Formats: sequence, structure tokens, C-alpha cells
Amino acid sequence: MDFIVEEWPYLSWAFGAAALFYTVTAFATSHMHPDKKAVLELWLEGSYNSSWTEQFCAIFDGFFGEKHFGLRCFIRSAISSVLSVFALWVLLDQILGLISVRTDTGLTLLQALVLGATINILPDYLSLYQTRWLLQQFQRVSNPFGQFALLLVDIAVTGLIIFVGIEAYLWFTGQAQIALVEMVALFSLYAVFFYSTFLTSVWAWVYCLSSWFTRASAGLQTWLDVANAPGRTLALLGAFCVFLSSMAIQPVLNIDEDGRTAFDNLLCDLFPASVCQHLARMTDDEQVTLDLLSKACEGGAIEECYGTALQLYQIRPEQAARHWTKSCESGNAYGCSNLGLMYRTGLGVTQDFVRAAELFQQACEEGYAGGCTNLGVMYQSAKGVTQDFVRAAELYQQACEQGDAQGCAALGFMYQNAEGVSQDFVRAAELYQQACEQGDAQGCAALGFMYQNAEGVSQDLVRAAELYQQACEERDAQGCTALGFAYQFAIGVAEDIDRAVELYQRGCGGADTFACDRLKDITE
Repeated sequence: MDFIVEEWPYLSWAFGAAALFYTVTAFATSHMHPDKKAVLELWLEGSYNSSWTEQFCAIFDGFFGEKHFGLRCFIRSAISSVLSVFALWVLLDQILGLISVRTDTGLTLLQALVLGATINILPDYLSLYQTRWLLQQFQRVSNPFGQFALLLVDIAVTGLIIFVGIEAYLWFTGQAQIALVEMVALFSLYAVFFYSTFLTSVWAWVYCLSSWFTRASAGLQTWLDVANAPGRTLALLGAFCVFLSSMAIQPVLNIDEDGRTAFDNLLCDLFPASVCQHLARMTDDEQVTLDLLSKACEGGAIEECYGTALQLYQIRPEQAARHWTKSCESGNAYGCSNLGLMYRTGLGVTQDFVRAAELFQQACEEGYAGGCTNLGVMYQSAKGVTQDFVRAAELYQQACEQGDAQGCAALGFMYQNAEGVSQDFVRAAELYQQACEQGDAQGCAALGFMYQNAEGVSQDLVRAAELYQQACEERDAQGCTALGFAYQFAIGVAEDIDRAVELYQRGCGGADTFACDRLKDITE
């Protein structure tokens, strides 16, 4: 009983696939001409010398009509397309819930049918013509291995026809193209339309197996009432073959605790760029998600590289550097700038100021303001390039105009200290104000100093303390130190030595040596 409960989703899938085959085959054989039904009965009983391909052609022509380029064939082909989409959608979405889990679709059944009719009717009609042609070749090949090869060709050509049809639809509607493996692995709602086209191919395969099985089993012929219902007999045995085949591949498709199958994992190894990111979307485990997205990046899914590197740079810096390298090489300016930071600090890579400056230059030229700010720092500090305060100020100006708060704060420093520009306290205060309003903590702390020392603004000790507080709350070490100094000497706030000690500790923990010195003095 426990086995049945645990395996119920897969059992329902296998049963649904078998039921679908039975319904289609029974319906098709019920529309055969009586004479052809009689021939099918004699053949199944072994009283008529024929082959399974001839009998399949008889059923095929009996349902679709012997003339392919006729209204009857087209209409029945179109009806078959829509019904196939309907059956697969109900099975995969309503019964198994795979569509909602493995894709991000929000389609209703009606929308799926309309979309299926739009996409499938013409490719399915072409696939039907290809199958007719191939069936003619079957009758010329008596060797089982040759027939097996033709069945494989049928599957390959059918897959190519519907894949091209889906890609053409996506191109025409301006949507992103989908990799074939995404359809095969059911990571796209278009997989339903892809698989529904294989109706005749699957029908041929299972018909072949079931007809051989029926003819080889004399006892079953009486029990299954071949004489009165040859079509339903084939349909039932075919459905049984489908069910057994589905259960046979269960170990490969069995879902683990992360929602993946062994087949999914294999595809992720073979096609990481197309598959791994889908598997990442299916799991709630953050570490598993990160590993899968990292694998997708390294496999060629460049769009995943920047985000995964952000999560990796503190725990796996070498891997983050590789990801940002890929991101930068693909033209991502943010990736270039972050990779430059790693070369500047030597985190995850060998420290190289020249390489860092080159990457900042590339990021700046590609429109990332932060890259311009970082390059300005290199010119200001003479790391990787010859020191040039004028060039640094120009880069800070460019970054600030593009909305980079750090660039505004850095330019304010240049105006305050007359580096690369004429000294201008008013302009410096304006730039610090702009940086602070945009969320730059160092800009807030620097503006606080301007208010405390009446540089470019009227002295306002209370305002200065407020700005130090804001900077400290945003984890700026110098802001915490300045606020501690204010509490120690009652500058804009009431004297509070304990609070000062606490703030000096935070500043010292943030590597502000002045805070460490003040903490040492105040505690001795």
C-alpha cells in the first residue's frame, strides 16, 4: 500500500499515457472500412499473409483518408492535433501538475488549446505527410532492423518539423527562442505542443509491438476476442505496452526530494546552459540553487553569471572571479567593474592594479558609472596608472552626472581638498549632500564634518551629529567614530561616555584607526 501511495503520481502518468493510446487507436480502428477490419482480423489470427506495416497503413488510411491533399485528411489531422494537445495538457497539467512545477506558464486549458491549434495544425499536417511517405518505405523493407531504423528516422524528422514550427512561431511573435532540450525535458509549456506531434510515430511503434505480441500469443487471441474486435484488441495490447514501457523507465524519471529526476540531472550535466537554471528554479534549497546556477553559468548561460558571482564572491571568490570574467567578456559592464575590484584587492585572483584599471576603464566606457568612479580612485591613488588628479576629478564628475553617489562624494573630496580642481567648500558641500541623499554613507559623514567645521555651510553641530548618526547606521566606520567623538565632547548631543565607547568600538571594528586610538585613550 505504501508503494502505491508513494508511486501514485507516476502510476497515474503511466496509466494516462496508456489510456491516451487506447482511445486514439480504438477510435481510429472503429472508422476502418469493414473489409479492412476483416483483413486485420484474419492477419491477427495468422490466417492472412501480411506485415504489420500493411495493416498499419490500412488503419492509417482508414482514419485519415487515402488522399493526403484533401479536405478530409486536413480536417482530421487538425482535429487530431487539437485532441492530442488537449489530452497531453490535461495529463501533464491537471493530473500530474508538471506544467506548473516545471514551467512558468499561466495558461488556462482553453488558452492552451487555442495556442496548440495555432502552432500545431500545419506542422502536424506536414508530419502526417512525412509519415505517409515513410510508411511506403516500410513496405519495401522486410528486415526488422531496417524497419527499426526507419522508425528512428520518423521520430527524428517529426521532431525537426515541430521544432522548426515552434521556433517560427516564437520568432514571428517576438519571443525568445527555446532550446530543443528544454522542450524534451518539459521545461517549457511548448513541450506539450512538441510531444503531441509524435502521435503517429508513437502509434506506429506501439502498433508494431502490440501486433507482433498478439500474433505470437495464440491463447490471447481468444481471450481478447480478436474475431469480433480486432481494433480494440490492438488498442488494449498497445496501451498495455505503453504502460509497461512507462513503468520501465520510472527509475530514470522518479522525482527526488529536490523535485529533480535522474534524467534531469543527466541533462544538466550534458546541457548545463539550457537545463540547470530550470532545475534551480524548482528547488527551495538556496545552496542547491546557487550550485545549479553556477553550473549553468560555467556551461554558457552568461545571464546567470553576474548574479551567482554576487552570491559567491565572499564564500568562493575564485569561482566568483571566473563568473565575472565570463560576464565581462559578454559585455556586462557591472561584471567588468566587479572583476576589477577583485583584481584591485587580490580577492580570488592575483592582485593586479594594471588589470584592475583596465577593467574599470572598460566598464566606464560601456556606460557603468561605478566603473568610472573606480577608475577615478586608481588615478587618484596612482595604482595601475600614473597619478593624475585632474583625470580622477573628470571621472568622478562623469560618474556623478550619471547618478553614482560614490562618484559625487569622491568629487566633493576633490573640491574640499583642491585635488585636480580649485578648492571650493560650497561645491564640496553640495556634492556631499547629493551623495548622502542618494544613500552614500561616506557622503553623509563628510557633510557632517562640513557642518561641524563651518566649511561651505553655516556651522550646525546638531545637524552634524544627525549626519554622523545616519552614516553610522549605514555602517560607515568614520561616521561612527565622529558620532562617538560628538558624544564624548558634547558636540551637538548630550555628553555620554558609555555611548561614545560603544561607537568607538564600532568604528575600530570597521578599521578606523582613529577610533581605535580614541577607544584606547578613553578606557585607560
